[in-house]
Amino acid sequence: RQALGEEKDSEVLYRALIARHPHSPLVPDAHLAVGEIEFNRNQFAKALDQFNAIRKYPNSRVYPYGLYKAAWTHYNMRDAAKGLKKLEEVVTYGKTVAQTQVDSSRLDLRKEALNDMTLFFEEVYPAKAAYDYFREQAGDNEVGPILLRMATLYERHSRFADQRVVLDQ
Repeated sequence: RQALGEEKDSEVLYRALIARHPHSPLVPDAHLAVGEIEFNRNQFAKALDQFNAIRKYPNSRVYPYGLYKAAWTHYNMRDAAKGLKKLEEVVTYGKTVAQTQVDSSRLDLRKEALNDMTLFFEEVYPAKAAYDYFREQAGDNEVGPILLRMATLYERHSRFADQRVVLDQ
């Protein structure tokens, strides 16, 4: 139904699956689908409830995507700080998956989260904190490109003093 654009019908079916089959391995996917529907309706509080419900299923393939979508939901609710914390969880999860080489079917959104962190970071922290923050999150090898992305973002927002701070770092 969702693929056919019948959102209301698909939402009813997803919610029925969650209620009637709480132990189904499809429950996290159903929460994600309902969350996406609510997100697209700009019903961010309801969407966040669905994305947060996925936290009960850390072994689910969609677990990191639930965290990632929760981050963007917080951002859309004008809470970049909470969104940034969720993106940090996505990065940590991605590092853990890579180090333990667990199930490769799980989504690895670490790189996407690191790139998106620049937008959230700009609203939460001062430019002088960028190098230390992103070095901790990304590591020595990836910090450079992220700082360049941060500098570009500052330039687009006419925050030239902040851009210089980041480039000097």
